[in-house]
Amino acid sequence: MADQFPDYTPRDLPGGVYCSPGCGLGCSRTAFDEATAAAMQLAQRMGQGWEPDVWENLGWHYAVVNGPFKITFDERSQRYEAEYTLEANDGFVFQVFTDADLPEDAFGFAVQEIRTRLVRIEQSLREVGGEQ
Repeated sequence: MADQFPDYTPRDLPGGVYCSPGCGLGCSRTAFDEATAAAMQLAQRMGQGWEPDVWENLGWHYAVVNGPFKITFDERSQRYEAEYTLEANDGFVFQVFTDADLPEDAFGFAVQEIRTRLVRIEQSLREVGGEQ
């Protein structure tokens, strides 16, 4: 059964290619190294708890993660995007997406949006008598 799925394990191939057969784009070792360096630099910039994440998906991409937070850099918009995803055991998913010119701002805007939503939830609970 596993033989039916493409191999997504990157490998060095001739001509400076570092790509998985399942991708097939011909991603370069240079692009992988650049994504890895950018991820490390962003993790260091964001501080303690942030870890680099590099993946291949029709090219090399990177992010930094810290618990339910992820920060990426969008090459097209030239902006940082922050994502917060909290999944409950029952399948409920709470997500927030923000973007900004600086990664610290994207993160800060996400935190601010989460706090705003929590205040609204608490307010609605008080309104229905669900919180004393």
